[in-house]
Order: sequence, then structure tokens, then C-alpha cells
Amino acid sequence: MRNFLILVTTLYAVVQAYVVLERQWDSQVIAAPSFGGVDQKSSTADASDEVCATGCSVGNHPIVPLTSTELKELFEQFATASGKERESALDTLLFHGHQSRGQLDAIGSAFLVPEQLEFLRRELSKTHARVWMRVVDDRGVVRAGINGHRFPIGIKEHAHVENTMDLPAPEISGTVHRTGLHHLWTRI
Repeated sequence: MRNFLILVTTLYAVVQAYVVLERQWDSQVIAAPSFGGVDQKSSTADASDEVCATGCSVGNHPIVPLTSTELKELFEQFATASGKERESALDTLLFHGHQSRGQLDAIGSAFLVPEQLEFLRRELSKTHARVWMRVVDDRGVVRAGINGHRFPIGIKEHAHVENTMDLPAPEISGTVHRTGLHHLWTRI
């Protein structure tokens, strides 16, 4: 399990985020930080979601699906190539995780040996990421944050922060994408 720490500095506050990749059925994350007493609710957004804030970008980052031919080539490349070529195929299969999962047995099994098939099944089963984030002011006081919110990979999610210190409750939303074996990308 890889952990990621992201720091973003603004004029008056520091936003710290910690992201952990997990399988769909994992209920517990080991060695996760606690950012202290911040509660949140959440909802998954879709293009028809009318509760989104004005700046919500639900429909603004579509991912073009792979064709059957592209999927076949990626599975074959992962099975037979080495080095950067194999790594690139794996990264693309993981980025398109939902589609790759759906075609793993139908297309991938024609090219992959049992060990490779099991490896991909295990990696593609990691469908969620936990995100910890806090906003810290210039005096070091935590003003808002989320504690281990579970974001589905590739799906826009809203986390509504309820406990803040002297701030209006912000709406935190974003999408976490898996961009490689040990890499996640998020825009929050």
C-alpha cells in the first residue's frame, strides 16, 4: 500500500491531503492519520445532480473509453513486453480500471498467464481511495478538513464538511484517478 501526501499553499492557509488506495471491500486502513474531529457527509455526483455548487465540474472531464482493439493490444503488451512498454500498458489498464475489469476474463485471459491474470485482478480490485485533507491557517490552527473520506476511483464525489472552526462549511469535491501502479491523481 502506498501513501501519498500532497501540500498546497494558499495565501493564508495550507491545505494538506493524504490519499490511500484500497480495495472495494476494505473497511479499515492501517497507519492513516487523524486530522482531528472533522465530520463530513458525502454524495456521489452525476451530470444531472442539482445540488452541485456553481463551480462544480462534474461533466467537465470525460474520459474517452478504450476500443476493443486498444484493450486487446494493451493486454497483449502487458503480457509480452518488458520495461517501459509493459509499465505503460499497465498504467493505461489501471487508469481505465472499470473497463479493464469488465474485459479482463473475456479479452485478457487470451494473452495472460495465470500469475499475470491474478496480479491484474488484485490491482483492478482497488476501486476506492481514502482521502484525508485539512485546511490549516497561518497560526497552525486546523480550520476545516475531511477524515478518511472514501472516494470511488474515477467518479466525482462530494464531501460536505460539517465541523469547521470559524469558517462557513465548505463543499469539498473532486475525482481521484489511478494513473499507475503506485500513483493516484486527484483534483479537489
